[in-house]
Amino acid sequence: MGLLNLFSTVMLRQRGHLFGWVPICLAGGIGWYFSLPVEPSLPLLWGMALAVAGLTVVARLLPEVTAPFAVGAALVLLGLLIAAFRAHSTAAPVLGWRYYGAVEGRVIALDRSQSDAPRVTLDQVGWTAFHLRGPRQGFGYLCIPKPPAQ
Repeated sequence: MGLLNLFSTVMLRQRGHLFGWVPICLAGGIGWYFSLPVEPSLPLLWGMALAVAGLTVVARLLPEVTAPFAVGAALVLLGLLIAAFRAHSTAAPVLGWRYYGAVEGRVIALDRSQSDAPRVTLDQVGWTAFHLRGPRQGFGYLCIPKPPAQ
């Protein structure tokens, strides 16, 4: 019983000083997400969100000595969910800006977008950087290729 009392004393002394573990637990969850060999499915992510909610309820019901472990586990799962959300919200296999210049790559698919515009899906993409020169006597902007860096 001496070891259990020692553990309880140490944990009670740490009360109020465990806030520094929050970013560590979140980072552990983010690292866990990026170390997964496959993308977790949406039902699995919803299950993890329910587990986070359940762990927070359980943490309120546990004694002060063991509640930080439930909170830590919830924070690790929350870090994984944050990383998954960020990865899904920024996943876009398209250029997010207007690009004026030559785009090179291997064509892997041809189709039409919802607005009936042709769409070409490329693999191994590369492009030449262009810069815009100012208006020239009312003709608008002129695109001139930049020389390749050597």
